[in-house]
Amino acid sequence: MNNIIIKTTNLTKTFSSGKLNEVQAVKNINLEIKANEIVLVIGPSGSGKTTLLSMLGGLLKPTSGDILFKSQNLSAFNQNKLTTFRLNNISYIFQSFRLLNSLTVFQNIELILSLKGINNNGSKERIKNIMQELQIENKSSFYPSVLSGGEKQRVAIARALANDSDLILADEPTGSLDSRTGKTVIELFCRLSEIHNKTVIIVSHDLRLKENAHRILNMEDGKLKYDFENNHYHECNVKI
Repeated sequence: MNNIIIKTTNLTKTFSSGKLNEVQAVKNINLEIKANEIVLVIGPSGSGKTTLLSMLGGLLKPTSGDILFKSQNLSAFNQNKLTTFRLNNISYIFQSFRLLNSLTVFQNIELILSLKGINNNGSKERIKNIMQELQIENKSSFYPSVLSGGEKQRVAIARALANDSDLILADEPTGSLDSRTGKTVIELFCRLSEIHNKTVIIVSHDLRLKENAHRILNMEDGKLKYDFENNHYHECNVKI
């Protein structure tokens, strides 16, 4: 894991509704993230974790500072270029899953490819293989409303794999899951890194994720308080 996929320099985000009501959510973050790393971002509520994740994913423009993604400066992109860049390079997994209840499981996964203009037999076969790998192939024609939390999260992960982006961002991915299902989802993130060679950045209060993270970032009051390699990293059991 020697290749740097993301580098930030003095990354800062300030929210304001007038000069007297400015809040600096992220303050001068300098960070390098390597390809295929699992990075866990922890910290108390309001520490700037989700704001940082949103900037790294191009969902939120920084007030100042730079974000280099494979040497491309996201901070300099206009909105149209940023939208195209996100679609082709970054996948997102949310606590609320963000599935469309009007679409079947297969259609929810296929949607990301449709947005990219990919709709052929090869892509459909690839989706079927991903669903089989994540053990949701028998849910293909089901609608999200009848799925369990764990099944919905598997669909969200399948959608991220279908997009085939190098970077996957996850915001509280186990927050609405029971402990057993949450543990399974943690193993799935290991699968993304170790088998599919994805870089995964996770914001979470779930400290179980520490076991399988290569690095742990601790944020407090918008600042990066600690950034350390996880010397107690456990090799993942990827046989789901």
